[in-house]
Amino acid sequence: MEDKNWRDYLKNEEIKYSKLGHIRCPVFGGEEIFFNHYGLHHLIYKGDKVRTKDEVMKRFRLLPFAPSILRKIKSVDKEEKRLKGKTHAYFWTIKYKVHNSLWVRIIIRRLNNGTLHFFSIMKE
Repeated sequence: MEDKNWRDYLKNEEIKYSKLGHIRCPVFGGEEIFFNHYGLHHLIYKGDKVRTKDEVMKRFRLLPFAPSILRKIKSVDKEEKRLKGKTHAYFWTIKYKVHNSLWVRIIIRRLNNGTLHFFSIMKE
């Protein structure tokens, strides 16, 4: 994909992402999960490195599944806590089957005592 087309693609995906806003999630007691800049950044970057175009497109193709999955999940598959400096990062992994053979993994994160936010989505 040419650079201009790639920039246009990313801009369109960012617009769609920003419209997701936030959703209430029953597995977190109805707490809201925000689709904010952290998740958008992680869809495109892994740390400070840009993901491949193919990887970014795969993640954006899965993104439309996230809100409906998060509205109906009943359990979390994995919880993890990480400490980096003074920052506590809490991660929850959710696995969900969206089609007969397609499993999706969603990562939700909280930094310190902040809000829950969408962090990542990928094929399982």
